[in-house]
Amino acid sequence: MSVEQLQQILSVAPAGPDFANEPHVARKAFDGMLASLPVPEDITVAESSLGGVPVVRATVPESKIVETLVEMALEMAEEMGVDPESGEATPVVTVS
Repeated sequence: MSVEQLQQILSVAPAGPDFANEPHVARKAFDGMLASLPVPEDITVAESSLGGVPVVRATVPESKIVETLVEMALEMAEEMGVDPESGEATPVVTVS
């Protein structure tokens, strides 16, 4: 996740839970925070259970997964000093 993406999420998210609280208190605040965030139209969300524990199952279109992986790969390449067009690497750190 890029810094820009994190800032975007934080700008619409309410204050998060205080994880110093007892787990059941933090969980309630965490669930409330997640419930307040919008879900994109192309993502399907359904309640389910896993080993008897209630969970929420999110289904994401395959095209969105591929798009996200490509974006992440490009961000990593940029951080590593690789030109995404040519594939040539430039030194990120130099020692003198």
